[in-house]
Amino acid sequence: MEILNFFRSPLQSTPAKNFRFRYLWSIAKLYMVWRVTSLPLYILLGHFKKKEWLIVPKLTDIVNSTENDINYWLVIFGFCVLAPVIEEIAFRLFIVWNKKYLILSISLILSAIPLKIFGFKFIGIQGNAFIQYFSYLFLGLLVYVLLSLLTKKKDWGKIKIIWQKRLSLIMILSALAFGVFHYSRSLQFINWYSFIVWLLPFILFAYFLMYARIKYTIYGAITLHMLANVITMAISL
Repeated sequence: MEILNFFRSPLQSTPAKNFRFRYLWSIAKLYMVWRVTSLPLYILLGHFKKKEWLIVPKLTDIVNSTENDINYWLVIFGFCVLAPVIEEIAFRLFIVWNKKYLILSISLILSAIPLKIFGFKFIGIQGNAFIQYFSYLFLGLLVYVLLSLLTKKKDWGKIKIIWQKRLSLIMILSALAFGVFHYSRSLQFINWYSFIVWLLPFILFAYFLMYARIKYTIYGAITLHMLANVITMAISL
């Protein structure tokens, strides 16, 4: 299967230049392959939950904990639409080399780090989901402008060569970062391997998203991510 060849040798995959609507069926099939492939991991995760070796809050509890109807629908919209768009730009856009892509991805990741560690109280914002999303994107834009100015005279040719040689390692780090960024304080782990079991499905999904990014452009990765989140939300509610 082509996706297995991608896992072995990602550098041999030729990136798509334009998104085509005929990709939608292929993305739907890719989603099914991911579901089947990840099933053993989710069975293992369910076993750990049953043994209470790790505690993961239910998606319904997170959605229903919102203070009002507006926040309720904003949380759903954020999970199904905004999160896939932002996360794909942050963790997958730069997989295909382009200095602007790289700066944008780094900007979103750097902007998320303090918010992830300290929460939105770090910048004096809490409560309204819309304001939180807007504030994060605004912060990411500021960091993007700053990095663009600081790296304007940078020799990107050498960076591109290193990037191409280390792409496999970069993809591994991207997949790990994608999983780690989904950590929240509401999660509880009894031991270190409980954390690994929780992390593995995210890493696997990240590789499928990277495949979609290269094979079907960034819009393909966003579509696959949205599809996964929408179905997860529909099953949970």
